[in-house]
Amino acid sequence: MIQHFAKHHIVLALTLIIFLSACASPESSTAPDTFAIYCINNSETAITSQDYELEADPSDTEAVLSELITMLETKPQHLEYQAPISDDMKLTGYTVSAGLLTLNFDQGYYSQERIREILSRAAIVRTLTQAEGVDSVVFQIEGQPLTAADGSVISSMNADTFIYNAGNEINAYEKVELKLYFATGGGDRLLEVYRSVV
Repeated sequence: MIQHFAKHHIVLALTLIIFLSACASPESSTAPDTFAIYCINNSETAITSQDYELEADPSDTEAVLSELITMLETKPQHLEYQAPISDDMKLTGYTVSAGLLTLNFDQGYYSQERIREILSRAAIVRTLTQAEGVDSVVFQIEGQPLTAADGSVISSMNADTFIYNAGNEINAYEKVELKLYFATGGGDRLLEVYRSVV
């Protein structure tokens, strides 16, 4: 009697496992593709990210870039944030070649204040380098390379080009020891000097 009862429970358990396996849909096991869309806070002191579920096929770089750029041009739902690509500047086109994404803006890009321009660039680069096949980004203004305030050309950038601190990380410091070289008074040799800096 006990043996029959145990066999009955084993058969019931196996039937239940098979039934649950058959009912599980393949869609439920795969998480949606979530990207981080970076935007600028209203005080223009930092960038922050918002999770965004991508609608395009992640392997379709062109479709992903188009969707991400649309999000970068769209005012965030939270009123305390700004879109990195503002109404004052227009993205006139872009190309991808060998992992390098080239963005071409109109002259309105230079109308940004210096700090906002850096934050805008950081938000755009950090967002777009998430796309498959995009390793770095270069900015152009009407076909000419973007230049810094001193006139030097700003070369290609990736996510690591910009330090991104969130929350309390901005208050984190690291102390390192540097080896510096100074000329002697006679200028005939160099002296090694170690300095600790934060």
